[in-house]
Amino acid sequence: MPERPVHRVEDYTGTCLVLLGVNLFWMLVALMLVLGWPAVLVAAVALDGGIRRIGRARVTGSDRASGPPDRSRG
Repeated sequence: MPERPVHRVEDYTGTCLVLLGVNLFWMLVALMLVLGWPAVLVAAVALDGGIRRIGRARVTGSDRASGPPDRSRG
């Protein structure tokens, strides 16, 4: 089977983050319409806590989260 050349792909990180923000916005608006502002505030605090927890886990576990060991050295 002939091998195809590997080409650089586009970076869709920015697009993904914008879409994540748009989805979060409409979900919070829908939550506000159904359950009111207190539910939005509780959801926002819970999301903030979850994001901060993930950030702390990434910082403290950076040695483990770096991937498989590099076997090219030694």
